[in-house]
Amino acid sequence: MAVQVEYVTYNEIIQSAKLQIDKDIYQVITPTIKKLETNGNTEIERYVEIAIHDERLSNVILKKYSQKEILEYIRLLQRMAKEITSDEV
Repeated sequence: MAVQVEYVTYNEIIQSAKLQIDKDIYQVITPTIKKLETNGNTEIERYVEIAIHDERLSNVILKKYSQKEILEYIRLLQRMAKEITSDEV
């Protein structure tokens, strides 16, 4: 079974990706870079936002992941994928 993904891009840069989970439930993944200015100080905020949308309940669950957290998450998924393809039972 292939994963169905809808991408929103701008100048070949991914703005977001939408993955259908169930009939009325989908996940939206958005890489975000924000420039924040507070009292003359400028900070750059970088994170990946993952939102789960449930259209039946008009509900959204939102989580922001730092670069470090998202890389750890990817390593975990890679490890799990490797483990389920192992010949050991």
